[in-house]
Amino acid sequence: MARSTEEIANRVRSTPTQAVFGAFEGEVLVGITGVRREPLCQVNHKATIWGVFVNPSYRGRGIAQTLLSAATVHATEEWDTIQLMLCVNAENLPAKRLYASHGFQTFGLEPRAMKVGDRFYDEEHMCKQMI
Repeated sequence: MARSTEEIANRVRSTPTQAVFGAFEGEVLVGITGVRREPLCQVNHKATIWGVFVNPSYRGRGIAQTLLSAATVHATEEWDTIQLMLCVNAENLPAKRLYASHGFQTFGLEPRAMKVGDRFYDEEHMCKQMI
């Protein structure tokens, strides 16, 4: 089911517990990522990176590195986050290399976490501890 532009805008809007970062060429959005944290004090030492995406024609230029760094800096400096979490499709080797290069380590595998059409995909759960 396709989402409306308004639904997408609401989903990626920055809030006190979510920050969204974009990479632009002129006025064209070519990459996006976000980071969110839970407001509960028992878990707000953690934040979750979501949706690192770069338009395929702009890949290989360091855009994903820059976006991931911006989200990490925001989480640590604005929210005092000491642990970052993310999930990645287990078959997405370039993304897994990106996250590993930023210090993320796999700590678990969720089988059949996503279903696209008739196909299931596993997701790796990754974590980066800042202190």
